[in-house]
Amino acid sequence: MLKNEIQAPKLNAFTVLLRQFKNPLLLVFIIATVVSFLLGQKAEALVIWIVMTLSVTLGFWNEFQ
Repeated sequence: MLKNEIQAPKLNAFTVLLRQFKNPLLLVFIIATVVSFLLGQKAEALVIWIVMTLSVTLGFWNEFQ
């Protein structure tokens, strides 16, 4: 019997993680973090960095499953 299935390419964890950094929102987070840190707003830079890390982690987790 024939199976009608699409074979998805196998991705390793490193490839999936690198793909998360192509997100335009992440680039905005990186720029905002650097600007906040350079302006002396270290608490704001830390919060933005935490949100950015959470975004990458959740995106990786969602795509790698």
